[in-house]
Amino acid sequence: MPSFASIRVPAVCAGVFWAAWALWAKPETACAVQPLSPSNTSSPPNIIFILTDDQRWDTLPGLAVDELPQDVHSAVDEYLISRGTHFTEAFVTAPLCCPVRSSIYSGGFYPHQTGVLWNLWPNGSALRFHDAKTLATALQAKGYRTGLIGKYINGHGELDGFDAQGAYIPKFRYVPPGWNMWLGMGALGYYSGTVPTVGTSTSAAPARGLLLPNDVRAPQSLSQLDGLLGNGINGFPATMLEYLKSQYSQRGDLDHDGDRDLVDYRQCRICMAGPDRPPNQGPCGGFDFNVDGDVDLADVAALQRNFGGLPYLVDFHREAAIAFLSDPTIHDQPFFLAIDTYAPHYPSLPASQDVPFYRDYQYRYRSWGEEDLSDKPRHIRDYAPIRFDPWAAQTDPFTLDGRMLDEYVSDLLRCIRSIDRMVGEIAELVDGDPLLRDNTVIVFTSDNGDMWGEHQVFSKGRAYEESVRVPLVIRVPGQTPSVVDHLVAMNLDVPATMLEWAGYTQQEVADQQLSVGQSLLGAMNGSPSFVPREDLVFQLWRPYKLTLEVAWSAIRTADYKYVRYDYTDGASYAEELYDLVNDPLELESVHADPAMNAVKTALRDALAPREGLWLTGIDHPWGNLPDARVGQAYAHALNVRGGTPPITLSLYELALAQGLPTDPDMSTVPELPTVQGLPTVQGFPPGIVLGPNGVLSGTPTQAGRFDFAIRVDDSSISPQHGGNLWYVVYLEIVVR
Repeated sequence: MPSFASIRVPAVCAGVFWAAWALWAKPETACAVQPLSPSNTSSPPNIIFILTDDQRWDTLPGLAVDELPQDVHSAVDEYLISRGTHFTEAFVTAPLCCPVRSSIYSGGFYPHQTGVLWNLWPNGSALRFHDAKTLATALQAKGYRTGLIGKYINGHGELDGFDAQGAYIPKFRYVPPGWNMWLGMGALGYYSGTVPTVGTSTSAAPARGLLLPNDVRAPQSLSQLDGLLGNGINGFPATMLEYLKSQYSQRGDLDHDGDRDLVDYRQCRICMAGPDRPPNQGPCGGFDFNVDGDVDLADVAALQRNFGGLPYLVDFHREAAIAFLSDPTIHDQPFFLAIDTYAPHYPSLPASQDVPFYRDYQYRYRSWGEEDLSDKPRHIRDYAPIRFDPWAAQTDPFTLDGRMLDEYVSDLLRCIRSIDRMVGEIAELVDGDPLLRDNTVIVFTSDNGDMWGEHQVFSKGRAYEESVRVPLVIRVPGQTPSVVDHLVAMNLDVPATMLEWAGYTQQEVADQQLSVGQSLLGAMNGSPSFVPREDLVFQLWRPYKLTLEVAWSAIRTADYKYVRYDYTDGASYAEELYDLVNDPLELESVHADPAMNAVKTALRDALAPREGLWLTGIDHPWGNLPDARVGQAYAHALNVRGGTPPITLSLYELALAQGLPTDPDMSTVPELPTVQGLPTVQGFPPGIVLGPNGVLSGTPTQAGRFDFAIRVDDSSISPQHGGNLWYVVYLEIVVR
């Protein structure tokens, strides 16, 4: 059996610099020295946590010198990388927004422990997240002032509940427990449609906030903000309050009826619905702010200010963060400020000042457009080219607004420039304040990566490097810059590190079940007692709908990556195995090579006991089970992997999930194939039963295409919420 202890960790402290780093690292970069920790500072440090959305690890300077523009992150390079620790091998354990964000804000737990397995209900969303015990409540318990600006967990706007006094909190007014300053976005838009909820809560219970601008429609109603947040209630900074009031006192009464309401909002959205609108027609008349003959992105920033008073979204995040950090009471207690920007997530609309950049850029690197997909599983090799070919040929728009693929990628990079400006201004403010400069940690990372055509695949949710790998830089006062290439599970290890900064001992974390992550302080200060991870385990479940988003689990060491899928690809389950040393771009899966059987077996055996509950035994990647025939005996076994026995399978009521929205993150798959001459029926095929052992058996009595759902429950006890793991699988049987 091959050893998993082959992680290549350079002896930085001994002066051994690895070649790739030497090409770009600053001359003074060396071993890190005693970053701030509870043991060498009189008080816990302030923590600024910047979480971007769908940003690949290689967008940071020096990692893709020949592939990507190197100026998208000049401020991150100057203020963070050159003064902090750059973790070049940071990953997320389930590369999708909602599972990763839930993992982080839970305190550092795997998705199968939080129960948040996907973006949408019933397998995910904030509706599955247990927010009574989180990183925020744990930090509050140690005396931290906590604040969040931006995107939290997908579907948060759908939450309701009851406050500490038992009063009902309606949707879009829900402030989760543990946040002294909450400015979470129930709806997001780069230039319009941004709907923040502002409020404050304690660890004891959620609280009711105000939805902006709906609850503050006219300047005279700004007093509601004072009533809710005035006098520093629960530690809400007065500077934040004044900033919000200044934004919402801007004019925005587009229909001139005396207030800002949904009519104004819709009119504003119409004006922004598409590029090149004539400047003097309809409701957009007079909005050609730069007088160039049309209403386009260059005018949108000014147009947005005429409605809700909010700038371009990333600028709003930046200005709100600076308002928080500028409060004179900010030094009274340590703070944790999370800035969760929506950028560069689709639709990736850049700030007007960044539009001129990268006009001729084309991304054609790594495994982009890989021609030979014969080694890939069926859901890649058979279906990826359907979308990739027209996009790559620039004959089919990549987005709904008509942008071609190259323009979309350029816009995504332009969005990152706005993030970079935000980082630079925040870092400058911190550096200019001695009370912040000497005791403030800055963490920069993303929730998952994004694929831009590698292996002819787009979006995320894949086991490939571009999807699972994220940027991670941590700047600590008094630290000498360094680069660490240990394997890091960002969504587990970063929150665990924050808990240690806050003063939690390992015993407290274990006793209170606050995290399963590994603190990175030892890696940052070169501690000989730090034991790096030998491998990382990844897992992603199916969404609740028939798509090509299949379930998979994977294990990665420094040398190899093994992936197993939930469907059969011929005679056996679909799988992949990559030799990352000789094939870092994952161009050739060697899972079928007999010479690699020992490696594959060892990795598969190491992965199996660490998987969360998931259902396999699917015959085709669409969610199909083997076809049946009327009057003929049928039998098919659904297999369960992972989880804690006993495990139960039951039919799930389809009506509970009708009308679910389409997941915008994973919408780039072709339409479901049709079955000619057969009616589609929602329900189980008559004559077939689901046995307690997961075996479907019987003699079908009716022809048709039968769509149904199965709920799978295990008997685990989550350390985060105390319940078991369950999820729903949408399946289909064609009876002919």
